[in-house]
Amino acid sequence: MVPHSNPEKCRSRLVELLRALTKEGYGLHLFEPRWFEKDAPQQSFKSPTVIPTPDKSQIVHGLKDACADDALWLVPAVVQYVKETGELSFLDEPVTYADIELGKWAKAVSIEAVTKYGAEVAVDRTNIAFRNELQKKVLTDFYTFLKTGKLVGTQKTWQRALAIAKGAVLKRFANDNLDVTEVVGFANIMDFYDYLGDKEITVQTEFGLNYVKNFLGYSTLFLLPDAFIEQKKVIAVPVENIDLYYVDPADRDYATMGANYTVSGETNLLGYHTEYNYKNATTTNYAIMGMKLWAEYLDGIAVVTVGASNTEPSVAASELGG
Repeated sequence: MVPHSNPEKCRSRLVELLRALTKEGYGLHLFEPRWFEKDAPQQSFKSPTVIPTPDKSQIVHGLKDACADDALWLVPAVVQYVKETGELSFLDEPVTYADIELGKWAKAVSIEAVTKYGAEVAVDRTNIAFRNELQKKVLTDFYTFLKTGKLVGTQKTWQRALAIAKGAVLKRFANDNLDVTEVVGFANIMDFYDYLGDKEITVQTEFGLNYVKNFLGYSTLFLLPDAFIEQKKVIAVPVENIDLYYVDPADRDYATMGANYTVSGETNLLGYHTEYNYKNATTTNYAIMGMKLWAEYLDGIAVVTVGASNTEPSVAASELGG
């Protein structure tokens, strides 16, 4: 895209790409979504579009595998944008780095608790509390991220809000000839049951999340409490528009320094380590986690509120830099 043909869109895209730069000096690069499909074959080489390798359990970016051009071409791109538009104030606009912060947690089980409740009960209680704490952290970050979507509008009813939100993101992707395989939605759980009334529908639960499948055109609709999404608001996003970058707790560099974390699952988001301290007769569970959610298009996330009028979701003028 050239600045003189569509300066607003060019500016918006530059900001999105600048936010993908890291303090190490490189930028996050896109990956091929097909590599992460269930039956996709593994690649035997290091692709320049994935950091470091396109292994399903290794969507981690390391400096030795980074692509330099993501950061380098942005310099002349910004210069050209300012030259074409004359918007010198763009150079003073603060933009955050995309670096992943590593979170560290610990929960202890005392020998007194094991004596009182038994090992299974005492450990289970601690593990449940630990899991809930980490789950809340992940979900809070995720839904805070979703609310940064730039396609904002209102609709008179909750059902219309869901329908229009999905239509808005499909339209956005179609305008750029981008494929969408699935659209997922997020809504307040009370709004869902208020709409449902006395109808029966199967609500599933996994990892503490309530959701329904194939609901009003959404492949999955997540049902959330007020803490994550307020009532009368819905969010829609294509699955192709969400990328996840994370620190692998099983990284060999951590093991070299003596930090051996146990991981499980297809993606190594969370690393655990258990250690018994004879000095205070306490078992401590340690966990580390570092992740960053990234949308290629912030204007590919629709946030629609139930209100007094039907307003098609659009990007606010203030977001276009006009």
